[in-house]
Amino acid sequence: MKLKDKYGKRLHTKNFRSVTSQAATSIDYHPKEKIIEIEFKTKKFYHYLNMNKEVWDKFLNLANKGKGLGTYINQDFKDMIERENYNYYELISI
Repeated sequence: MKLKDKYGKRLHTKNFRSVTSQAATSIDYHPKEKIIEIEFKTKKFYHYLNMNKEVWDKFLNLANKGKGLGTYINQDFKDMIERENYNYYELISI
């Protein structure tokens, strides 16, 4: 479920990756907080909450292949977020 936009800082963990994709320019994951951060091509940042390592591993696998990440985000990932009612919000960077 989309939560109210929040002011805050980007994750900037050791998991940060710049990516080449139709949808995103960077991804990051905070394993302790279970947050996936996606920077979309629109220059908007979103935090997805309660994301397990398997979801992050899927992101990394596709990012490392250099193809398929945008399709995954735009189809499977967004469907999963809605179907399983995960919380997310737009990060308004400070």
